[in-house]
Amino acid sequence: MKQRLQSMQVEYPQEEEIQMQRQLIIEKAMPRPMGKWEQLRSIYWGPGLKAIFYHSQGIWGIVAFLYAGLTWLCRNWYMEPDMRIGFTFLAFPICFLTFAWLSCWMDEQEGMEDLKGTLHYSLQYLAGLRMLYSSIFMILLNVAVFAVLGDFREKIFWSIALVGSSSVFLFATICVYAYRRCSGSIFLGIMAGAWICLSVVVVNSGLEVQTFVFETVPLAVHGLVTVCCFALLFIYIGKVEKKDAYSFAY
Repeated sequence: MKQRLQSMQVEYPQEEEIQMQRQLIIEKAMPRPMGKWEQLRSIYWGPGLKAIFYHSQGIWGIVAFLYAGLTWLCRNWYMEPDMRIGFTFLAFPICFLTFAWLSCWMDEQEGMEDLKGTLHYSLQYLAGLRMLYSSIFMILLNVAVFAVLGDFREKIFWSIALVGSSSVFLFATICVYAYRRCSGSIFLGIMAGAWICLSVVVVNSGLEVQTFVFETVPLAVHGLVTVCCFALLFIYIGKVEKKDAYSFAY
């Protein structure tokens, strides 16, 4: 046995391989500082859209069907003055709230929760990015459709677009907060139902609300509110990334 051990040869790695392994260890232990653009991309892009909207195709189909129905109603009743409020209070936020509720419900299903729990990124962080990108997409879609239905040269067009956009951004922030704190689709479903009821009340309240919100309040105020709501969502997602972005560390 002693003679056999003496005859064994140990192959050491080449010098180039040793240096490469050392460099990898150094980069892992002391990563180079990222530039501002790299930091923003890391926070607000994360794993990419494919992972953010994983298994959401069916939800998008349901939302598209709902949106088509609301657009048809608004197009047929657009000449009615109160329907402008209805479009703003329904078509802008309710499609987003429906998507948020269904996507949260899908995450709570046992199979999806277990699957997404194996990812490097946490469910809370993925949900935050999903709310961010879905809110921006739905706002752009709403503005484009509303431009076809109305006249974008009118002041009321921009007032409705800004009020609708600010409401979607505000609801997106609330959805991210609710998902982070309780991860409950029940809360989002109740919020969507409550908003529908509030919309019906506002639409039936008469022209006073429309005159004040869309004609009396200056466009600059609507624009400032929209920017503040987007900044709130943007900052809060950065906070979620900082505290809850990763489900486990490498």
